[in-house]
Amino acid sequence: MPTLRLIPTTTPGPPIMVNKETVVVGRDPACDVVVTDGSVSRKHARLELRGELWYVIDQASANGTFIDSQRVSEAAVRDGQELRFGAVAFRIETETAPRRDLSATLSREDAATMAQPIPAPFPAPPPPPPVPPPPPPPPLPGAGARPAVVPSPPAAPHVPPPPPASASAAAPLRASPPAPPAGAAAPKGRSPVFWAGTGCCGCLTLVMIIGALIGGFLYWGTEEPAKIVRAQLQEIKGGNFDAAYARLSESYKGRISQEEFVLFVAAHPGLRDNADATFSSRRRVNNAVVLAGTVASTSGEREEVAFELTKEKGEWKITAIRFAGDVSIPEGLSPEAGGIGASALQIETKSVNKESNASGHEVVIEIRVRGFGVTPQNDEYRIDLVEDVETFGPDGASIASLSQKRLSALVDPYPQAPGHADFKATLPIASTYPSGAYRARFTIHDGVNGTRKTHDVPFKVP
Repeated sequence: MPTLRLIPTTTPGPPIMVNKETVVVGRDPACDVVVTDGSVSRKHARLELRGELWYVIDQASANGTFIDSQRVSEAAVRDGQELRFGAVAFRIETETAPRRDLSATLSREDAATMAQPIPAPFPAPPPPPPVPPPPPPPPLPGAGARPAVVPSPPAAPHVPPPPPASASAAAPLRASPPAPPAGAAAPKGRSPVFWAGTGCCGCLTLVMIIGALIGGFLYWGTEEPAKIVRAQLQEIKGGNFDAAYARLSESYKGRISQEEFVLFVAAHPGLRDNADATFSSRRRVNNAVVLAGTVASTSGEREEVAFELTKEKGEWKITAIRFAGDVSIPEGLSPEAGGIGASALQIETKSVNKESNASGHEVVIEIRVRGFGVTPQNDEYRIDLVEDVETFGPDGASIASLSQKRLSALVDPYPQAPGHADFKATLPIASTYPSGAYRARFTIHDGVNGTRKTHDVPFKVP
């Protein structure tokens, strides 16, 4: 099996060997290749061996999969290329098993046999003796006379067959099959090549029919959401922002005001001055539809975009508009409104409480997070937030005993899309720690959008 190595280029590290025909790359610990970076989605992409080539298939990741800085949804990877998942890049190295040299498989015995002279053909047998001509017919009988009996011609003399060829002599030529009698039709038949070709064509036709049925069903099931998106683009182009904003879901409206929506549209010519929209990828995820493709402005500028829609009270509503590589986001916009960078998340300090105890002090810090992604699932909404904390002492050095990865996580479903999430962290400060100004740095990872943001909370001891 051709091997695949991923050589890290973003940060130093050992190469990753891919030793299975299909592996999943992502931030989820259950993935085959785990990449613990906030720009990598939980299940970011899949590597798959097809014949002698490796392919990468993006799994609808938030920050995209790139080959030599070109975003791809599915493509073959080759030796020496750069493969990037979000912001984490690798160099591709592939190896294939050496092919067998067929010119070196001839043995000495085979060579000797091939070098032997070709024996002379077996001498032709002598011709058979000529058959004597039949006797002349007798005269016709007169009236009342009995007809004469015509004797049968004598049988041809038996010609013995030629003696068989010896084992060392060349094989004799085969005789041609006897010709069919006059007036009889020649026998007909089909060669194995004909039946093999007929079977292959039949299988290929069946696969094409099944593919056409699946593609037609997917197109039919996503055409109504596509009409909603195109209608919104026409409303935006015509300046009817009230109607365009009304096509957003209630959860989307809870995270972005109409004024913020107008600012978001102004940042993207493909929305503001739309001339064309092409959706090359259409997917159904549970009860949601994802339309991914490009939007073009009247000036010819094209942008990669994905619209997510779900049904609300029997009508299709837009739950997210995501642009690839969007890092210049107007202040206050959420990731589902197109945010890709860390500025989409918002973190604020709710409270800092400090209490003394026998072993020292206990500091309880509460923070509130907004602007995270929400995934509709049936009649519920799911979030994926993880909190890390790192504490720094008065000298500015990190304190390992007061730092922890994945301190807490929020992944539970909610009956309604939540507008914020609260985290609480308790830091036990032993009496042996020096007095002075401390700082707790919280990092929030949003698994839905693949974003992260840090927030520092200062406090003093005692």
